Amino acid sequence: MRREELKRTRIFIPTIGPDILLLAELSLIGKFAIIPETLYYRRLNHPGEDKKQRIKRYIRELAPDMERNYIIKNFPYSYLMYQLLVSLKRSQLSPKEKFALSIDTILCFIERFKVLEEIKEWLPYHIRFPLGFIAEITEKLILLSSTRMKPIRKIIRNLL
Repeated sequence: MRREELKRTRIFIPTIGPDILLLAELSLIGKFAIIPETLYYRRLNHPGEDKKQRIKRYIRELAPDMERNYIIKNFPYSYLMYQLLVSLKRSQLSPKEKFALSIDTILCFIERFKVLEEIKEWLPYHIRFPLGFIAEITEKLILLSSTRMKPIRKIIRNLL
């Protein structure tokens, strides 16, 4: 990693995944060397912790100055997704590649981190109901097509 490349990134944005964001930005700048062996195993230090407790701990440890920030506190994964999309927008990729990667990012966050559920939880009921319906349909579609996500992404790329 060279200093020039680090200068082109936003270094550490206060969010629950600043390392993910930094690596994503670096990957958009240039190539990475792939090491064929595993060098790191993720350890579960807090096995009895539920999702809300884990997020509170992440915010407390990774972004203590943002603990009072409403968006980061209540929508941590949505905010991380937003920051990744900002990184894509800032990149030197073609519009076609940016669009395809944006779709991949959004689908990943809907599937893995349930961002629609995260947003729905904090909305008033008259807005929450339709969004909940959309989230439910989206999750069912993802479950039905989880084995076919690569072909779906390929179709999107071919349409561009």
